[in-house]
Amino acid sequence: MSSKVLLFSLLYLIVICYSYSQNKFSDTLNNFNKEIVKFISDSELQNSSISFYAIDLKTNQIIGEINPDLLLSPASTMKLFTTTTALETFGPEYTFSTKIGFNGFIKDSVLNGNIIIKGEGDPCLMSDYFKSHYFDKFDNIYNECKKNGFNKLQGSIIGDATYYNDNFAPSTWILADVANYYGASPWALSIFDNEYKLFFKTGEIVGDSTSIIKQEPEIPFINITNYVKSDNISTDQSVIYGGQFDNYRIVTGRLPTQKSNYEVKGSIPNPPIFTAIFLKNNLIKKGFSVSDSVKAIYEYSSFNDSLKKINFFYEIKSPPLKDIIFYTNIKSVNLYAEHFLRQLGIKFFNNGSNEYGINAVTKYWQNKCGKFLMFDGSGLSRFNAVSSKQLVEVLKYMKNESKNFSYFYNSLPIASRSGSLTSMFKGTFAENNLHAKSGYMTGVRSYAGYIKSKSSKEIAFAIILNNYTSSPSVIKGKIEELLVKLSEI
Repeated sequence: MSSKVLLFSLLYLIVICYSYSQNKFSDTLNNFNKEIVKFISDSELQNSSISFYAIDLKTNQIIGEINPDLLLSPASTMKLFTTTTALETFGPEYTFSTKIGFNGFIKDSVLNGNIIIKGEGDPCLMSDYFKSHYFDKFDNIYNECKKNGFNKLQGSIIGDATYYNDNFAPSTWILADVANYYGASPWALSIFDNEYKLFFKTGEIVGDSTSIIKQEPEIPFINITNYVKSDNISTDQSVIYGGQFDNYRIVTGRLPTQKSNYEVKGSIPNPPIFTAIFLKNNLIKKGFSVSDSVKAIYEYSSFNDSLKKINFFYEIKSPPLKDIIFYTNIKSVNLYAEHFLRQLGIKFFNNGSNEYGINAVTKYWQNKCGKFLMFDGSGLSRFNAVSSKQLVEVLKYMKNESKNFSYFYNSLPIASRSGSLTSMFKGTFAENNLHAKSGYMTGVRSYAGYIKSKSSKEIAFAIILNNYTSSPSVIKGKIEELLVKLSEI
């Protein structure tokens, strides 16, 4: 056989194989589109709003779509905009800072002045997620004071939250959220994820009263009234009510019966004051003497001249941003996303506020995604509105253009392995092959992420449902079925 004949035969075989492969994939796509029709025709989804978009990341081919440009409330998948902007802007090794300083003068080992703990936006100071990172560093403040010549304080310990231009929860958050842990406000000086834990003893039978047996950490200025009842349920159905600056809390709702130590989490109403209290108690335990009470400052204009002359002598650095983003996405920590937003406001506009943080994020993505509505960094606001296609554009950019993709990808929950996907996709091809951020609140369910499909295609997808009338578990199951079919392409 001549070389020309052999070459022609090989080329013919390649064309035939390619044609067969393309025809087979076309059949697969047709089958998936039938699944889409089945999905939108489901009676459980009647009258709901749906946006879905999926593409092949290598070819940019659209695999499936339903109203891809429809703007809907995304819940926590909004975090993808915030975390990617922070990662791209600051880099994976970026760290936040908390500084310790003093003013006044030292005489005979006594500081006649104030100790100031100044927050510069660290979202996770003393967080349970980073215990080993912080506790020794915080304890070392006492030693640093001694090194600077004093072990007594004739004055106050002041929590300084002036680094941000505002320390308020976004105005579009609802009252039923802000006193609960997921509604914790981002302060320039935050501590313990700005949350506390209440431990309940519940009754033996339905309708019994409950009692709060412990609070961690103990917050001396909070006054809690407990109206929670015991019920034949398996999950926490309690709600904590109270304003951002209000020291009074009301806990209502229901908890499972026959529990001796049931945990419910709330948001600390004034983290800068509590940080000052925590530092004071920590120093006193080590033998430090403090004469006055604690204080907090929230605006730079509140500083008097003496407080503007601070000698900073110690700095506590946060873990690297890549590690904080990991927990932001895999544990869906709203507080961290809101901190990133304000930090971006400072970076781009020298203004650490919700408004300027939003301006930074929307400006960053506008040319890549088009316009969307953003009212916070975490997705807790119901006023946020984005499309599935815009979420996919973010995912596509991170995969194809960002040098930080691996950090972002590793922060996404894995099907049947981690985060909110732990109990989903078990025994399907999507198991361990789907990495995605989820979003959920009443009437909203969303997922956005990546799939390595059965045919080895790399797929970016997003799906958002709003205003469904079926139960959340039913909607979750319907979406799961569709994404399993997507993974089988």
